[in-house]
Amino acid sequence: SDSGRVADGIRLLEKAPRPRSQPKLYHLRMWYVLGDLYDRGGDLGKARTTFERVALHDPELADVLDRIDALR
Repeated sequence: SDSGRVADGIRLLEKAPRPRSQPKLYHLRMWYVLGDLYDRGGDLGKARTTFERVALHDPELADVLDRIDALR
């Protein structure tokens, strides 16, 4: 996203495999980045939903709860 290619980043991360059971930390981090990209790209609904999915599994990951609050 720093190079202005937010849409490319979103497409890349949307194609990433989903966990079949309990997500691992790397899944949560990937979802967090995807939520950030949605936010930067202006899709606030998808950003909020993605951050909420992260918080469901680890509410202490980075500033995920603050990000959700900012999107309300």
